[in-house]
Amino acid sequence: MVKYQLLDTFKYSIDESVISRTDGVEAEYQRRINGYSTVVTRMYPKLFKSEEKNGTKDPLFFVETLDVNGLISQIYRKSAEITNLNNDIPGVAK
Repeated sequence: MVKYQLLDTFKYSIDESVISRTDGVEAEYQRRINGYSTVVTRMYPKLFKSEEKNGTKDPLFFVETLDVNGLISQIYRKSAEITNLNNDIPGVAK
């Protein structure tokens, strides 16, 4: 399995004799954001550039890699543990 690379890192692996770096990054971005295991949020980041004060046109997204799935699983387990611990607290302490 290929290690997941950030787009900022990926752009340096593009062979510019085949495709321009800009077009290559855009193609990879579209492949990722439209992928089966991609979760697209309704959040639009506000960057430091003054022309993007209201946020970018591109939504935040993440790809559910094995690492991400493992972290999500840990969150659910810890959440269940917290719920169980909360249920064991006497009513007067709640």
